[in-house]
Formats: sequence, C-alpha cells, structure tokens
Amino acid sequence: MPCPWPGTGRRGLPTDLALIQRVVRENTAVPCVVVAGAATSGQAAELAAQGDGVIVDTAIAKQVAELGQSSVGSVGAYVRRMKKAVGQGL
Repeated sequence: MPCPWPGTGRRGLPTDLALIQRVVRENTAVPCVVVAGAATSGQAAELAAQGDGVIVDTAIAKQVAELGQSSVGSVGAYVRRMKKAVGQGL
C-alpha cells in the first residue's frame, strides 16, 4: 500500500489503513505491504497487523546518513528490533 501521507517519525499513524487494506484485498490477491514511515518498533508492529509486510527505509537511511560507515552496528540492532516487533524474530 503506498503511503498517502508523508514523513517518518510522525506522532501517530493514520487510522484508515484497515479500509485501505480491505479495498486492496478485494481487488487483488497479491501481498499487501505497508509503506507508512514507521520509525519505532511499536509503529512497525501496528502496521504489520494491517498488511503482509512493513517497509522501513527512511529511518534506516537517516541512521546511515548520520553515522556513515559506523552505522552498521546500530542499523543491525534497529533491524533486529523491528523484525522482532513484527513477529519475524531474528
């Protein structure tokens, strides 16, 4: 599902994701991935409940931009937290 609102790290997530997911599922059988700027593990878990996957790219890009080559450890830890939050373990 493309994100109809911009930005990562918003104070809240939109409330119409269930409606969007229902419309997508009524019209296609392809997996439904949520792209909504999740920056925290709580947001990722909430979004994962609305789709088949969650894309977390901007938050990772920000870490890499801020820390450069030394971001490897922190990005790895961040990805592990996000995967655990959406039930993927690691």
